[in-house]
Amino acid sequence: MIFICNMDNAIININQKKLIDSKEYNYLGRFEKFLKLGFCNFYPNLKDWNYLLEHSLYEMKAYKYFRDKIDSYEKLIWNNNNQINNKTSIGKISLLEEINELFYTFFNEALVPTNCFNFENKSLNSYKRFSDIPFNFKRKLKAIVIISYKEIKDKTEAIAYYQGSNNYINNFEYQNLNSIDFNLEKRKNRDLGLIYPRYGEIIVLDPKLVCNFRHILDFENFYCIFYKSDNKKLFKIKNINYNSDKYKLNSHSFIDSPNISLLLRSGIFGRFKKNALNFNKYGYTKFAIKDQNWISLIDNARNKLAKYINENNIDIKKGIRFQDAWKELNIREIRDIACHPEILIALKILFGRDPFPFQTLNFPTGSKQHFHSDAVHFSSKPVGFMCGVWIALEDIHPDSGCLEYYPGSHKEPYLSSQSIGLNSSEVKEAKAPQKFFEIKWRELVKNKNYKSKKYIPKKGDLLVWHANLLHGGSRIKNPSLTRWSQVSHYYFYGCEYNSPFYKTTDKINQNLFNRIPLDLLKLYS
Repeated sequence: MIFICNMDNAIININQKKLIDSKEYNYLGRFEKFLKLGFCNFYPNLKDWNYLLEHSLYEMKAYKYFRDKIDSYEKLIWNNNNQINNKTSIGKISLLEEINELFYTFFNEALVPTNCFNFENKSLNSYKRFSDIPFNFKRKLKAIVIISYKEIKDKTEAIAYYQGSNNYINNFEYQNLNSIDFNLEKRKNRDLGLIYPRYGEIIVLDPKLVCNFRHILDFENFYCIFYKSDNKKLFKIKNINYNSDKYKLNSHSFIDSPNISLLLRSGIFGRFKKNALNFNKYGYTKFAIKDQNWISLIDNARNKLAKYINENNIDIKKGIRFQDAWKELNIREIRDIACHPEILIALKILFGRDPFPFQTLNFPTGSKQHFHSDAVHFSSKPVGFMCGVWIALEDIHPDSGCLEYYPGSHKEPYLSSQSIGLNSSEVKEAKAPQKFFEIKWRELVKNKNYKSKKYIPKKGDLLVWHANLLHGGSRIKNPSLTRWSQVSHYYFYGCEYNSPFYKTTDKINQNLFNRIPLDLLKLYS
């Protein structure tokens, strides 16, 4: 059951609160996927992983051979005190520090491998989830680790599972599980998902997940290790130091990391793996908000803004925008949109630090802005810890002056007034000093042959852009059309915040260069 709690005025569920409160960023993506889907998958960050994997495969084949020959099969894996034999490769895998730290992040306690081989001879056809099996120990089964020794491409060999069943979504808590089948040919069900394990991959499975586990146990290319609570305190997890200074020294966000391929392989992004890949390569990503109240929330925000416009006879064709209307106009929904837990969790997983919104902008029509990089005005140290989130408050028409952006431009050097040769007098005296930057941006687009793309979303869709991605408002072809949208800008904790616009060739105007951003999240406390 997913319980709902009230975090001051923000309504979030228990799982979201766990993710928002967690400070172990390296495991957060896997944690979110485990909570959401009932499993997570990754390759261990271990230099000799392939060596360990190959030897564990030899052991597995030997165990299966001796199993029918002698009665000491279990003793090859388990010691007399029922502890796993850590001299074997399978034993070493089950005790990997990365797996144990992962469990501690998930369950806030250490888990221990347990001997479950005695149930394999029982009839399991009536069970659809591991947690329903009557094991020979008092503590509940907490997790199953599956080691894959084969690249699975055929859906008949894949692990079938019912999405949401680990959280009892779709009434899985009450319906007759015996009526559930995993016939992929005859059954077409949106809730039926497939896991295609890759060679050497580790899958951590929630025991409550409804899945074809009989297939998992019978399939010779999987090996399962079962874990329960470590009530005897056999393991001691190292204390993890969550001091924010440790993250301040990290010069890259996760999505900007030069080791992005290793991070993707490690499973660090969880369900947001494709988002991370797109963000790293193109400088933007899109994802959907699943909250059933999301559309009504943005409808309320748009309607209140429209009411204010009508009551004050404001001509929106003049290109008006509302900055921080949650404060200036007391429209609470605008702040709720910017602080939505699904957005905060996604940004936290992608960047590897905790985000906070510091500014909102609402546009009733197209902005007609020249393409630009936000990093000229909103930057950070380390660089890259800022992003914008563009949300459609209505279905956007292609002729309304859509958001446009230049994929890949975020990888260009960050600009400042100093880098383009401006002194403090030029910045101060110019009526529109950003025009100097626009010349550079146009030259960049032309010389590097960047091609613009237009974002034509449906109501509720959102796009996240990198701090340095060139973006703007395209030409409005039909002035009678509205283009209701909200842009929220986010910084991340543990950084210094600045405006490179005020870093000139002759000096740095510290009063304007150093930023003290507003933190909308603190308004909840």
